[in-house]
Amino acid sequence: MSDVILEFRQVGRVFTETAEPVTLFQGLDWSLNRGDSVAIMGESGTGKSTLLHLAAALDQPTSGSVWLEGQEISRMGEKALSPLRTRSVGLVFQFHFLLKEFSVLENVLLPSWLAGTPKKAATERALALLERVGLSHRLGHFPGQLSGGERQRAALARALINDPPLLLADEPTGNLDEKNAELVQNLLLELSADAKKTLLLVTHDRSFAARAGYCLHLRGGQLVRP
Repeated sequence: MSDVILEFRQVGRVFTETAEPVTLFQGLDWSLNRGDSVAIMGESGTGKSTLLHLAAALDQPTSGSVWLEGQEISRMGEKALSPLRTRSVGLVFQFHFLLKEFSVLENVLLPSWLAGTPKKAATERALALLERVGLSHRLGHFPGQLSGGERQRAALARALINDPPLLLADEPTGNLDEKNAELVQNLLLELSADAKKTLLLVTHDRSFAARAGYCLHLRGGQLVRP
């Protein structure tokens, strides 16, 4: 098995929907090794979220290619992409995206249903994750009955339910107060380290970024050491 889990090969991304084309990346070469914990920082509008979307195959490059676990995902059809994404990538966004009509437990279990995981094994893992993030007393509650910090902790448990090798987090504490932000940061870093996940984190919080294994800045469409 290769040490490289994620690779960008000469990636370019140009948005042409605006009056003037906007080039975020041009010829970006970059790779991420298994087990790494990396924080990405940069000014607003430099393409940090787009970088994560490309990594998760939620967006496609204008040129070049993106590879995940040795497979080129940037030209893969949705039929093949969907199970790969479900199995290999855990996503945590700034907004929790929990389904309001589902309970906390059901929201966490949802990716396991999509993956076809046996019910008993999936439920046991979901209960263990929810206990780990401090929500074992909220199993039957709905998102509207949770605080912002609780919703984000449920989203973190959901991202980990399928035991994906790659965890992508886009400003996961950006909407939280200081106390809840610190709690979610601790859980994200601890859970990814304990389970030996590869973590790619986008944040504006310098102290949060400093807790990752290393930090890169996105400048002029390239990832550079600060």
